[in-house]
Amino acid sequence: MGISVESVTKIYGNKKVLSNFSIQIPDGKIYGILGPNGSGKTTLMKIMAGISQFDSGRVIVNGIEPGSIQ
Repeated sequence: MGISVESVTKIYGNKKVLSNFSIQIPDGKIYGILGPNGSGKTTLMKIMAGISQFDSGRVIVNGIEPGSIQ
């Protein structure tokens, strides 16, 4: 199943941290996320873990949408 991030946008105040970000990570693969400070790496990880909400797009981790489990 893997991880699917489709067109995710996250805005803090008037700053767009992630803009229409997409990535597909298949099962069994390891990916690294690289970028300068403030580029949205931690925000992306929090979104995929269901800790942080996003403004638009879709995230599916192993067939489950993080944050949808109560």
